[in-house]
Amino acid sequence: IEKTREALEAALRQLRCTFTWQLFKEGRDNGRSLEEKVTDSIGFLCFQSKASGYNLLAYVKCLKGEYQEALSYLKQAEELTQLEHPDQAEIRNLVTWGNYAWLYYHMGQLEDAQAYLDKVAETCRRFASPYRMDCPEMDCEEGWARLKCGKLQAERSKACFERALEDEPDNMELRVGLAISAYCEDVGRSQRRPFTELLRQTIELNPDNFYLKALLALKLQKMNDKTSGEKVMEEVLGRAQAPEVFWVAAIFYRNQGELEKAVELFKKVLDFQPANATLYHQIGCCYRSLAHQLLYKEKQGLLRYPGLPEKVTELREQALESMEKAVELKGCFLNMHTDLAAMYAMLGHSEKAEAIFQKLFRSEQLTDKERQLLYQSYGNFQDYFQGQEEDAIQYYIEGLKIQEDPTKAEKMKSRLQAIAKKQLSQDPASLQGWRLRGFLAKLNGDKELALKCYERALGSRLQHSASGPSWGWSGEARRQKPPGPPTSWVGEFL
Repeated sequence: IEKTREALEAALRQLRCTFTWQLFKEGRDNGRSLEEKVTDSIGFLCFQSKASGYNLLAYVKCLKGEYQEALSYLKQAEELTQLEHPDQAEIRNLVTWGNYAWLYYHMGQLEDAQAYLDKVAETCRRFASPYRMDCPEMDCEEGWARLKCGKLQAERSKACFERALEDEPDNMELRVGLAISAYCEDVGRSQRRPFTELLRQTIELNPDNFYLKALLALKLQKMNDKTSGEKVMEEVLGRAQAPEVFWVAAIFYRNQGELEKAVELFKKVLDFQPANATLYHQIGCCYRSLAHQLLYKEKQGLLRYPGLPEKVTELREQALESMEKAVELKGCFLNMHTDLAAMYAMLGHSEKAEAIFQKLFRSEQLTDKERQLLYQSYGNFQDYFQGQEEDAIQYYIEGLKIQEDPTKAEKMKSRLQAIAKKQLSQDPASLQGWRLRGFLAKLNGDKELALKCYERALGSRLQHSASGPSWGWSGEARRQKPPGPPTSWVGEFL
C-alpha cells in the first residue's frame, strides 16, 4: 500500500492544478486566514472565472481538513466550467479533476484519487502528454488561480496571461485577466504607469465590464485625477448592481472621505455576503473616521452644535458594534483585533482592551509585520489611554526593532520624537529625553549625534542616579511585557 501511495503521489506532482502551483508560502498562513484573505482580494472579487475561485476555495478547505466542503466546491467548479466554457470544458476541467485526485489522496481514498488521475491522463494523452498540458487554456486557468490569491501572486498571474496571449492575442478573457493582474501588481503606486493604458484599452474592447471601470476609477483617484475618477465611478454605479462593483466603489468613496456613502455601499455588499468579517471591520472603521471628522471640524471652528459629543459617542458605539461583529465572525486580520481594542479604550473600557492585547501577545503565530503592528498599537494604548508614557516608549522601541512596515515605523518614530521634545522642553537635562534623541539619531544613521545624546543622557543619570527613572521596563510593562528581554538602549544601539 505504501508503494502504491508513493507512486500515486509521484504522478500527482506532475499535474497542473491548484495543489501543485505553490500559491501560498508554507507556514505563513493557516487555512482560516487564507480563506478570508483570498475571498477579500481584488482578483477573487472579479466575476470572471468563478470556477477558478471554487477550485481555490476547495484547496483552502482541504488545508483546513474540511474535506466535504472541499468536494462541494469542486463539484461547483466542474459545473461552472461547463457553463462558462462549454467548448473548452474538457481541457479546463483538467484543473478540477487534478484537484479531485489530490483531495481524495489526502482523504486516504486512493482508488478515487487514481480514478481522477486516470481521467486527466486520458485527456492529456489525446494531446500527446501523460499528465499535463501546456496550452493557453491551462495558462489562463493558472493565471486566474494566482490572481484570486491576491497581489502577492499578481506578477506570476500576469506572466500566465501574457504567455497565453502570445497564442491567442484576441482572447477577451485573457485581456481582462491581464488588465486585472496588472492592476493588482500596481496597487500602491500613485504615478501613471503603462498598465493604466492597458486597462483603458481593455475597457474599450469590453465596455460592459463595469468591474474594470471601477478599478480604473480607483486608479485615477490614486493618480490624483479625482475628477475623472468620480465621473467613471458615477457611471459605473448608475449601471451596475453587482457586489464586486459595490465593494470597489466603497473603497473609492472611503478614500475620498465620503464615509457615509462608503458605509452605504459596504452594507449593500453585506446583502450578498452577510458573514464577511472584513466588511464589518470596514464599516466600523468608517464610523470611527466619521467621529474623527466631526471632532476635527469642531477643532477647526467649522462645526458647532450642542449635540456634537453625543453624536461622536453614537458613531463610536456603531464602530464598536461593527468591529465586535468582525471579530465574532472569526476575522483573521490582526488589525481587526487591535482596532477593536482601541475602540474599547476610546469608549472607556480599558480592561477589555487590555484583555485583547494580552491575548494577542500570547499568540505564537504572528508574523514580524503583525508583531510590529501589535507593539505600535499597544504603545498607543499605553500612551493615549492609560497615560503610561514610559511604558509606551518601550513598546514603540520594540516595534521599531522590527523592520517590516516603514509607515508604522515612521509613526512610532514621530511619536517618540514628540515625547522627547516635550520632555526636554520641561527639563533640559531629562535623562529620558536625551536617551530618546540618541536612539532616534542612531535609527536615522547619525552615529555622531547619537553618541552626543547618549553622553548627555549618561551625564543626567550620574547627576540624578538616586531619583532617575529605571532603564528597564516599568509599571504595567514590567508586569505584562511582550516576549523578549528588555535591554539597555546604550548597550544595544551604540
